[in-house]
Amino acid sequence: MSAPETQPAAPRRRRTAPRVLVVMDVDGTLLLNGGAVREDFHRAFLEVTGVDISPVRVRFAGSTDRAIIREYIERGGIEGDYERIFDRVSERFCDLVEESYPDHPGPHLLPGARKLLEALHSHPEAGLVLGTGNLRRSCFSKLKRFGLEGYFPYGGGFGGDYENRADAIRAALAVGRAGYGWDKGEAWVIGDTPNDAFAAHEAGASALLVASGIVDRPALDDAGAEAVLDDLTDTARVLRILRLR
Repeated sequence: MSAPETQPAAPRRRRTAPRVLVVMDVDGTLLLNGGAVREDFHRAFLEVTGVDISPVRVRFAGSTDRAIIREYIERGGIEGDYERIFDRVSERFCDLVEESYPDHPGPHLLPGARKLLEALHSHPEAGLVLGTGNLRRSCFSKLKRFGLEGYFPYGGGFGGDYENRADAIRAALAVGRAGYGWDKGEAWVIGDTPNDAFAAHEAGASALLVASGIVDRPALDDAGAEAVLDDLTDTARVLRILRLR
């Protein structure tokens, strides 16, 4: 694996808060995992519970890791305290991701992702946070492989903390307020599933969807998002949609 590019510096202290807060999804939007995460999720669950659940029976796209683990538990007919099982499975899963993800042949960065992050990171009117179904620890393992973690100095909202995706987006907005001083401006969620649009609207944000994940364009067009693109390759167009000049 080639070394990631140099990390961007943390945003400079601004005299005024950013006008637009951009909440960025990870899987299917910035990168594809190429099977790596499903393999580790399946292995972690098997090692912790002793129950073999085929990962193809569980839908990952648009979900949160808390919801995925709950579905694994329900499909496996496992009884017991959910939080205890969640803690054990999620910890083992993150261990496996940290071990395997840096050199796994499957993951790759999606076209336009790095260029867009750089444009948003350096834009004087934009703030950039994460809004993802991932666990915080596994999310940053993925970002670190591609040298992207420095674009998100304040973190965001994570699906290891919230089962409902809209709650993760609300948490991301709160991080934007605390970190950047953003408040009462525009907020946009960039994601790749209808659930990203639904969660954005429930949290009071607008949605830009990209057909770079596993959900096809017609399904995204029907999700009610403010904008839908095939991918993130046209940085200028994305900035126009976000009303950033």
